[in-house]
Amino acid sequence: MKFIMFRVKDGINFKQSKQSVWGVNGILLTRIKKLIKGDILCFITSKEYGGKIVGFATFVGYHDKRTEPLVSINTYTNKELGWSETDEWPIQIQYEQLYLTEDLNLKAIIKNINAMIHYDTARLKNNIPDLEFHYRNIMFYMKPKVFV
Repeated sequence: MKFIMFRVKDGINFKQSKQSVWGVNGILLTRIKKLIKGDILCFITSKEYGGKIVGFATFVGYHDKRTEPLVSINTYTNKELGWSETDEWPIQIQYEQLYLTEDLNLKAIIKNINAMIHYDTARLKNNIPDLEFHYRNIMFYMKPKVFV
């Protein structure tokens, strides 16, 4: 199990998502393919939005919208997800057991331009809290978000 951090800009679309899905640019497909079911995803706002850790979830899989050109079977539109952005994100990461953590005021200011950051690499160069420690406690004390 590894920890992977994803930037969620200001976090608004992430928090109001109607499904347990996050969208990323197609450039990340090669890196997404290396994720293993059970890896822990940590969602953080961009530096200009405070670098807050807004959620933790368990990776389930991904779908590429570009492989569903006529009928969407495994992917969603921004409208279906409740996202306000007009940009389409071709890779949709599926997760489960989402814990929303914005109120805990955990911060991870990362000096890296990537939207997907490996925790082990980033923690050597940045002031990032011990994600494993916090995640274990969050799972113990909090309940995951229920998607309806």
